[in-house]
Amino acid sequence: VMKKDVSSHMKELGGNIKSDWTEVYKSSTAWVGKTADGINKGFQEMGKNVGIQMNKAADTISEVWDKALAVFNINTLTQIGKDMISGLIVGINSMTDKAIESITGMVNGVVTKAKDLLGIASPADVFVAITDKVGLKSISDAMRKSKKNDKRGPSLFSNVLAQQFELAGVQ
Repeated sequence: VMKKDVSSHMKELGGNIKSDWTEVYKSSTAWVGKTADGINKGFQEMGKNVGIQMNKAADTISEVWDKALAVFNINTLTQIGKDMISGLIVGINSMTDKAIESITGMVNGVVTKAKDLLGIASPADVFVAITDKVGLKSISDAMRKSKKNDKRGPSLFSNVLAQQFELAGVQ
């Protein structure tokens, strides 16, 4: 009798465990299915919203680009280029006098230093000889002419350089 009772209880307990695990399995698979469906629907909705926002961004970029093209048409860009080059030319021309002044100041300093180092009062004859020897005959010729024509200039050598700039077409 006891053996039958234990056996019967074991069968009943096994049936209950099997039934409980079947319910757990069914509940779990149903939950996973619902969760997967929810995730899938969430991603679909998110993808749809991203697509809408990307289309809006593309439309905005297209509108801005069209407006920019309307402002910067070929005639406008051509005029801007012309104005830039004209401004560059005016700027370069306005600096020529300053470049000559700078070079003249530097040359005056060289002349003064050379006079001090050589212990001479007028380096014109020395510079004429030096420029002849180093192959700068046009400068030495100009210095000779300047010496004859302009003895009152602040610096004979700077006058010669100014003349050379003028001969070269630099204004």
